[in-house]
Amino acid sequence: MNRTGLPLRTRFSVRLAAALLASSVCVVSAQDAPEGAGTLFGTPGGWGVSTVPREGFALVAPQRWAGRIPDGAADVSPLPPAPFRIPRGGNPWKGCSGAALSLRFPKMLSWLWARTGALPDDREESFSFQDAEGRSRRAWLRLEDAETGIAVPLSASRRLRQGRRFSRNVGPDLGDLYLYTGSIEDGAVAWHVVTGPTVEGPLAFQLRLAAMDGRERFFTLSVRIDPPREGDPSDTFPVPSEPRVCERAGNGTFRFPLALTAKTLNFPSIATVALSVGGPAAPTPPAVPLPAQAAVLSPCTGILAAPEGTSFRDAADALAFLELRASGLFDDADDFEAMASSLARDADGAPRLELADGGKTAVLRLNPDPDLETSFNPADPSEGRPSRLRPNHAARLLAKALAAEGDVVVRSIGEEDVCDYAGNALRMADHPATWEEGILRPAVRLSHAESEFVSALSRRLHADGRTVHVADRPAGAAPFSGFVASP
Repeated sequence: MNRTGLPLRTRFSVRLAAALLASSVCVVSAQDAPEGAGTLFGTPGGWGVSTVPREGFALVAPQRWAGRIPDGAADVSPLPPAPFRIPRGGNPWKGCSGAALSLRFPKMLSWLWARTGALPDDREESFSFQDAEGRSRRAWLRLEDAETGIAVPLSASRRLRQGRRFSRNVGPDLGDLYLYTGSIEDGAVAWHVVTGPTVEGPLAFQLRLAAMDGRERFFTLSVRIDPPREGDPSDTFPVPSEPRVCERAGNGTFRFPLALTAKTLNFPSIATVALSVGGPAAPTPPAVPLPAQAAVLSPCTGILAAPEGTSFRDAADALAFLELRASGLFDDADDFEAMASSLARDADGAPRLELADGGKTAVLRLNPDPDLETSFNPADPSEGRPSRLRPNHAARLLAKALAAEGDVVVRSIGEEDVCDYAGNALRMADHPATWEEGILRPAVRLSHAESEFVSALSRRLHADGRTVHVADRPAGAAPFSGFVASP
């Protein structure tokens, strides 16, 4: 049961029936649009589509001309919605998404941990642990509240051991795992650190913060792990497959801006960080020339072109044309519907869209999370209720990749990375929320959603012997892909 008082299955049945009913009324596909009289669709004074050539209209698709409809124009029909389509064949990703740390951490805490007694050489502002080679190391953790500016050290109150976990479940006996725990603010914020060896050699240092009272909190987590010997270079690095917004200070301290919010439904009020201790930095995949016949995808960027001879007046004008291209008059409506429903939002809720080339094109910032929900009202993605099922951008990109032959090149957002404050982006994110200076609101980085997409796409295509190449991305930031492609 849930807040509606209806079982989930009943709710889904009612919602699906409503969607089918809505989609069966006044649906005109590209093939069913009438010819002759009444061939103009749109809104007087706005963008319109004609099924026959018309003065001032330019060809934008087969048998479809677009342009501006004069004010007061008569015989203008409303835009028909795109036909409702029930997905066939189940989840097209086929379970290819990886298990992110934020999703795995609760399972680790559920294991049987044994107390190990008092912490060795315990200090108030740090705690000691052993790296993969048995050397004693010291971790310094500090948490600063972004709202109050108060910073406090995180000192461990307990240490527990989990023996031979690997030999029983996931491979050879690599050694014991250790769990360090503590809390601040009288237990309002709890933290856990799990350390343990990895197959690759370095020690995994995995940390979780949890707001136990459910309050939305904004912190900067500082992590410094002393090198094996004084004067040695740092051998601690962030794990590439767990992307986080991170600043590295000169003394080897990593600073992570983390938002703990109940809006991340996969892990409410939780944030995690993963570091590799005792090994070299993650190797950079070899750079290779772009494959000649590869399909090229830009997960975080969409380009919308105005009809020839026209230009967009402003962002709202471009969005109106995007909705027109997503109507049932076009065979490729799904592509534009996916862009409309996956648009990233700024802190004010406005779509991230910029005009370029004198308004002839609009550059859209898109969220390519494969799990992105698109059944929410795109006009108000944070608070909107389910309206009409729409394809998401990642699903359309996957369809293009599967339809192509050979390898796939992903053009990364790179240095143009921005935050997405849309509610649907937070709901299904696999990586923790972050926050920006001066804007204490939870958000996800598009580059993190892009990592989810690259990971899932690489796993999906691997079975076919195909490789995903990532271009225009910082070194070491392309997890699960085969190569970094040179521009």
